Amino acid sequence: MKSIRLLLISVLTLCAVGKAHACEDATFSPGGYYMYRVYQDKSTASRLSNRDLYPGADENCKEWQKLTSETIPLDHIYKVVYEMSLEDIEKIYYNKKSQYVNRFLDWVVKNDDEILEFLYLAKYNENVRLKKASPWYYPAANDEIGQSLQWVADFSLANETTYLRDRYLLQAMRALFTLQKYQECIKLWDEEASKLPEDNLMRQLMEQYAVGANVHVKRSENDIVYFANIGDIESVLYCANRAGEKLSRIDALTLICQFAPNSPSIPKFLQECVRAWEPDGRMYNVGNDYVLSEFTPNDDFYKLFYLCYEMTNNSLVENPAIWHYTYAFLNDILGNLELATMALARAEEAQSDEYLAESIKVMRIYLDAKTSTYDDAYEQKLYAQLQWLDQKISNNITPAVEYFTADGYRLISFESYYYWNDMLRRILLSEVCPRMIESGKTTRALQLANMADNWLLKLVDKQSCWNYNNELGKWEVNYIALQSYRYSRSMWNAYDYRNHFFELIDAVDLHAALDYNNNLKSPQTEFDLFLNSRSYTDENYLNDIIGTKYLRCQEYELAMEYLGKVSYSYAQHLNVYLDVNPFYNSMSYTYPSGWRSFYGTSFKYDFAADMCRLESKIVKETDKDRQAKLLLDYASAIKESFGASWPITQYYKGTSFYGQVCKKRDWRYDEYTKSAMAYVQDLVSAACDLFTDVDKAAQVQYNYGNFWTVATKYPSTRYAKTVKGYCDVWIDHHGETLIK
Repeated sequence: MKSIRLLLISVLTLCAVGKAHACEDATFSPGGYYMYRVYQDKSTASRLSNRDLYPGADENCKEWQKLTSETIPLDHIYKVVYEMSLEDIEKIYYNKKSQYVNRFLDWVVKNDDEILEFLYLAKYNENVRLKKASPWYYPAANDEIGQSLQWVADFSLANETTYLRDRYLLQAMRALFTLQKYQECIKLWDEEASKLPEDNLMRQLMEQYAVGANVHVKRSENDIVYFANIGDIESVLYCANRAGEKLSRIDALTLICQFAPNSPSIPKFLQECVRAWEPDGRMYNVGNDYVLSEFTPNDDFYKLFYLCYEMTNNSLVENPAIWHYTYAFLNDILGNLELATMALARAEEAQSDEYLAESIKVMRIYLDAKTSTYDDAYEQKLYAQLQWLDQKISNNITPAVEYFTADGYRLISFESYYYWNDMLRRILLSEVCPRMIESGKTTRALQLANMADNWLLKLVDKQSCWNYNNELGKWEVNYIALQSYRYSRSMWNAYDYRNHFFELIDAVDLHAALDYNNNLKSPQTEFDLFLNSRSYTDENYLNDIIGTKYLRCQEYELAMEYLGKVSYSYAQHLNVYLDVNPFYNSMSYTYPSGWRSFYGTSFKYDFAADMCRLESKIVKETDKDRQAKLLLDYASAIKESFGASWPITQYYKGTSFYGQVCKKRDWRYDEYTKSAMAYVQDLVSAACDLFTDVDKAAQVQYNYGNFWTVATKYPSTRYAKTVKGYCDVWIDHHGETLIK
């Protein structure tokens, strides 16, 4: 319907398409995902086993397996040794059953009472030691806890069961140490425990108590070396502070590096320190709070910074890669990208284990994203890097990852639960996408944002659904496929209209969205195919978005073309509704009687169709006054589609999104809205020029708040006289206020 544009060409401005928004001062939620990684915390990495929570647990279970039967699963041994309570063991000790499900317990009960007796003693010792460690414990005369511990020590030392002797010695050492009988601990170590083979696990565990006892008696440099090697930071600090030194944890790390530069405790400690400084302030989810913070380097930061530099040049260091990597990371935090790049190159050249090598490669992808020129060569490099990262994401999915991904709210809240997907999102959403937009590569930015938001969801391909079971009287969770979730009328789609990709495609201009959609239909490169295949590209989803953009531009025929392709089943699931009739101010147009309240229906398409019919009526109308009224109806409907009936042109009201890859869009003031309101103003002026009755024209302008126009263009009307009577308020100060 171009004819209406021709009719009004002398007074109307054609609808301008909004321009792409710059990405300045944006808040990138994924920018807070922890990237630095040198220590593999197995207990949290797997979320499947707790054995690593106890030093030597796996080895201890294997030793028990050798003493009993190689056919007994280690998990069964761990359950008894580390998880069963004193009460549980006591019941078994005094009332043995004929058979137990736990195969370790079953074997012990049937074959070895001495092991069962030892397990009872060990649990009893643990229980008493915990009571003594309680803040509510106070020593008193005839102290039962103290007496119990002494009994454990005496019984253990008196027990001469050969194959369990080392284990009884450990129980004695623990009891004596808890009683603060440090000299007796040292004597036990010197006379018997130290003479056990060095690879004996019990000896290794007792050594900690022996050194600790020695610290309480006298301080020596050897104590610091010992604690440095086993990674006991608190004990290192205790040893040093006993000499009057007031040291921080970074100072403790420095001591460890001095006495034991290859201590296995260093990676864990480095990770704890660096992650405390890693940028986590850009809307990163910490617990249930969103924290905004700015990093300011402190003394400890610079101590670690210079320590890293020194350690990279220390010939005694067996793993220099970890120090080059850390030095690179700290330089990046400081904004020293050139030094960070140089340090990372040295880390890549140094020999490292697979875990650290992967972390180094992730940082390489990250630094390339920050420092590269965004040309074709970089795109090819990025393609290769994403192929590698894609394999990491696909090949390391665990049941825990599936569980958390199916709970879609975790992705919306930017929770960190899967390192590889976190890194994909941090690198692409916080670094690559904004720079792609700045480089004029908006289609590529949209492709990358889509992959970052949707690839893991696509791999897992399920969403959790909670239903109340009336028979059982409780809530139950079941899982449905993504397609079913997205088309369900009973489920609220909490993700597709709230993620970074949607925010970006909603913010860029119409032509950018069309270019992206055309690329999906006709990909130009292998990189296009790669990204599109890892994205959410449902035609209904994209047609709805593009059709809505056309509504913002008052291109109603084209809006109908795209909205008409949206299936009824998809339209029914949308979390939108219209409860304000956009034609309620109509002066002459007879609109469909069904305009009342529509929940998840095709009201956008219906509005576009009505506007097309109204355009046709305007063009065909020959009576100037009736034509003017139709123009006013048309203008009013446009105004309402950005006002009370905003769901026609928008998906949300305000700026409630958590974060996005471009400047947050407030549609009330963006280019679409400004252009539409200017168009409405021109339509009103054109309609007033058509009226044969100047009083009618003045009334229209008066009702729209255009008081200056009323006073100057229609001076003889009664409305002009009213305005002039309140000129100070209405002319001088109010001005032209068409849109409120």
